[in-house]
Amino acid sequence: MSARSYANAPVVATFQPLPREWADQLVETHVDTRTGWPAVAELRFRDPYHKLLARTGIGIGGPLKVSAVTTADLSRIQIFSGEVTRVACEADEEGTYTTVRAQDLAHRLTRGRRLAVWKRTTLRKVVEEIARHAKLTVGEVAHGSLSYRHLVQPNITDWEFLQSLAGLHGSVLGVQGTVLSLRTAVPARDAPNPNQDSDQSPYLLRYGGNLLALDTSVEDLGPVRGVEVRGWNSDAREAVIARTGLRDSDGVAIGVGVSRLAAAWRGDAVTELAGTGFVLTEHVQAASRSFAEAASSDFVELEATASGSPQLTAGSAVTLAGVGAPFAGRYTVTGAHHHFGPQGYRTTVSVATERRDPGAVPAGPASYAVPGLAVGIVVAVKEPEGRQNGAVKVTFPWLDDAYTSDWARTVQWGGVGGGGVISPSQGDEVLVGFEQGRLDRPYVLGGLYNGKDKPPENKVDLVSGTGKVNRRSLASRGGDRIELLDADGSAGILLSTGDGAVQIQFDRATKKLTLSADDIVLNAKWNVTISGQKIDVKRGGV
Repeated sequence: MSARSYANAPVVATFQPLPREWADQLVETHVDTRTGWPAVAELRFRDPYHKLLARTGIGIGGPLKVSAVTTADLSRIQIFSGEVTRVACEADEEGTYTTVRAQDLAHRLTRGRRLAVWKRTTLRKVVEEIARHAKLTVGEVAHGSLSYRHLVQPNITDWEFLQSLAGLHGSVLGVQGTVLSLRTAVPARDAPNPNQDSDQSPYLLRYGGNLLALDTSVEDLGPVRGVEVRGWNSDAREAVIARTGLRDSDGVAIGVGVSRLAAAWRGDAVTELAGTGFVLTEHVQAASRSFAEAASSDFVELEATASGSPQLTAGSAVTLAGVGAPFAGRYTVTGAHHHFGPQGYRTTVSVATERRDPGAVPAGPASYAVPGLAVGIVVAVKEPEGRQNGAVKVTFPWLDDAYTSDWARTVQWGGVGGGGVISPSQGDEVLVGFEQGRLDRPYVLGGLYNGKDKPPENKVDLVSGTGKVNRRSLASRGGDRIELLDADGSAGILLSTGDGAVQIQFDRATKKLTLSADDIVLNAKWNVTISGQKIDVKRGGV
């Protein structure tokens, strides 16, 4: 397709094309597209009598389209399609203006946080359900067959949630018209041949031709040579590990790449570690590939302003020519800004990565989850498949009445064969922690007393009047208990049934062992030996 010249003013349409009288009052138009963000259009009109909105029908929620117009045949190429999300009025000594701001339909996914759970599902099914909330259809879903046993949207917006999943799997989230997609990024190698004329393709930016201004840089990649992503599979009791070496990025193909920058580094090489809450190998592998690609493109930044071209959008592949090494080459655009103003129509494309700080790899939904600890209520204790490990399900009254966690492991005296299990009961208030802050990876740390649930009654005060701890105890709901006593006059150990009818008492002061019960039975296969300096046997009532 040949490059074209475009008019200095766009064509704007709402429910119908903007009337000429108001099109002539359009002072400035900005359209921004960025990878992973809703597209935005902002139009500024002269409006001395405050009549624009009433006369044109422009209002919140109404449609808005912006198109560029060729000077040759007046054909239109759409730059933006969305709906109005904001109107504003400003007045000063320069005049009175009305500004209209619109966003593409992706903005529907950015409004309102949601707590949701999917069980035994796929990525595509999750995307389809979320799209229905926003009245969108679904197009390409890269890695759509990837399965999840338990996936949680942890009280974040639909857009944040989908963006985190896209980042983990190396996809690009976006909305085109009414179609939501998680697509594979366009590789830089798809950009046009730099040896052709710049008027043969809008994606060829040549300095001295359609390229008007440039600000670009290449920087040291540092010691990082690879990414290692790790998780823990508790069922298999083993670490899940995926390693991906850095290679030349799919998003940048210029005169210098990862291999040449690595050779310039004089220090020791480093493998960057990323801990996650992932359990399945395929999830860890996908995250490792995505993180490595982000790290591989982290050495270049670009901002290039060209003659207006509506084809240039975030995600398109462009060729930069006539600027010398190492900057000349092919790039995948991460942002495009279209500006119609007094200087005419200009398009500025940019290439930048969000990952700028060492070690700041994408974290997926975990990065939006719960910091610290939280209170939960146990709602289920019968584990599936006959397991008897003490795992429970909990709800979080402070979060949502409908949300129930997956099976949460409880803190026990764990070990191989040894240790023990004291499981919370249904209805217990418990303290819950979250693995790496992930709402979908809870652990029950212990039970809590509160204004209604009290410790079992005891004849020995827990704390004496002087502030000394008198006892440590463990009791069942039936009242059966083990007590370690430090109280003056009763120090020792007490084992007792809930009604006190059966007791074994170890008295530290008298060094006496006392057994109390209605009946005491001693059974031995061979011998019973009782020895002492004096043995008294008394029969009750005698």
